[in-house]
Amino acid sequence: MRVNGNRTPLAVVIPVHNEERRLPRLIDSLRAQTAVDVPVVFVDNGSTDASGALIRACPEAASGRWICLEETRVGKATAMATATAYCSAELGARYVCFLDADSYCLDEGWIEASVSAAAAADGALGYVYSPLIYAGLERTPVFAGANRACEAVLHRVVRTAVSFAPACAATYPADLLLRFLRDANSATEQGLRLSLLALWEGRFPRLNPGVVVTSGRRLVLNGRDLRRWCFYDREFYRQKDINRTAKLDLESPTEAPDLELSEVGLFFERQALKIATRNLACPALFDSTGAIAVRVVAVFAVDLGPLIAALRPGLEATCLFGPGLDELLQRIARFPATMALARHLEALMREEYGSAPPVVLSPPRTLGAGEDPKHRSPARG
Repeated sequence: MRVNGNRTPLAVVIPVHNEERRLPRLIDSLRAQTAVDVPVVFVDNGSTDASGALIRACPEAASGRWICLEETRVGKATAMATATAYCSAELGARYVCFLDADSYCLDEGWIEASVSAAAAADGALGYVYSPLIYAGLERTPVFAGANRACEAVLHRVVRTAVSFAPACAATYPADLLLRFLRDANSATEQGLRLSLLALWEGRFPRLNPGVVVTSGRRLVLNGRDLRRWCFYDREFYRQKDINRTAKLDLESPTEAPDLELSEVGLFFERQALKIATRNLACPALFDSTGAIAVRVVAVFAVDLGPLIAALRPGLEATCLFGPGLDELLQRIARFPATMALARHLEALMREEYGSAPPVVLSPPRTLGAGEDPKHRSPARG
């Protein structure tokens, strides 16, 4: 992967804020990756725990294979901007691949697949996206069961149609990132905004089929108020911050209240509308090639043509840099084609809920001395 000495086409960036409890799991999965020559850049983003010390104590950091930057201004966008500028200027990276510190790669070839997806786009890459699994919901069995059904449907969307790239596990061109992080004045929906900007500019999305496991803390924060979740109360999203999310402990029953069985239907309704709007209709609206709308018809038999015809005239990319996206998302969510798509997705979720067996995830174990990481697969029940 190395070109021009120490310069590389892709670098992995991991923003870290008070994640010492979860970092070992991520570090283990990074050590198991087959793409050993891709640089990994951690950003210690104002941590007050031992996160930075844990990273710097890794042999990979001592050897220079892993880099630990410091950014004292707390905020994911700030950490992303600092790391992207470093990767572009110092490493010559054309693409930056992000992982959240409370996530880990279920597949040892995840980074290598991200590199391959970027290369396949031949200079026209918009973003690389992956299926996600939310973990840590063992104390919320109803919530966990409902979420498994939603994940099964979302993975079908991701693998057969398209999706935006969640910022917790995505690859973007460095030039797109630098421009967006310089000009954007909204901290919400960064992954969605970046993906839509790429589609607007005619850049191509690519799928990395490898799964990334991420913390269910975000999901629990959303699920505590299902009636405000989705696009109906944007202030709900603005109130969520990195510090409050980092402190949420899903191992405590008081911190992770379960869904009532009577709320499962509302959970599916909200999730289906969220997926229909953000993962399908919104990308189709911004896709200058029209390919996404064609896939949605082929996979889900819902025609988004009327939505595109009604909303695309007058649409400007400037809405992606500020609060204008919030209003657009609400308009898309209320459109008849989106609601029809949401009803279809909700029906699929209900089917999955009645038939899907439980999925049990185990964290990757630490490699033994002399063990070949290529022969190890993370445990999955």
